[in-house]
Amino acid sequence: MSPNPLAHRDLKTANILLDKNFNPILMDLGSTAKARLEIQTVVEARKLEETAAERSSMPYRAPELFNIPSRTSIDERTDVWVMRMTMISFKLV
Repeated sequence: MSPNPLAHRDLKTANILLDKNFNPILMDLGSTAKARLEIQTVVEARKLEETAAERSSMPYRAPELFNIPSRTSIDERTDVWVMRMTMISFKLV
């Protein structure tokens, strides 16, 4: 968590396994990156969009990773949105 928290950025039902006690285990960490990013330019924004498109599944990608403004902050809330969608898939909410 500190000083550089990470975001998975591709949480989905297929990337969550359960152990024998039904504890979740995250897998497929290929899209994991620093959670907190300060986007300052159009080039940085487009690069992050391209990375998200390459490494995370479209239906589970947080909305803020589709059309990133040139001056914005991206943080671990991208995984919170995805976890909500995953929980709906599991019918846990």
